[in-house]
Amino acid sequence: MAKFNSLVVIHRTKLEIKERRTLRGSEETEDARRELVEKYKDEDYDVIVTYGGTFDVLNWMQLRELQKTEVN
Repeated sequence: MAKFNSLVVIHRTKLEIKERRTLRGSEETEDARRELVEKYKDEDYDVIVTYGGTFDVLNWMQLRELQKTEVN
């Protein structure tokens, strides 16, 4: 089974997926990640990269909640 990487651009408050890509190579994935970060840098979007699998929206939401309650 071939591994692939998922890139998802999701609106932080509306939880709408703006853009999604599936890529195989890590270099190709990093190039796409940089492109999307630059494209959406001034907007209310997260660019999420999942290496070796699919994007899991529930896991992403749980991580967002953890970051809000972390103690530095």
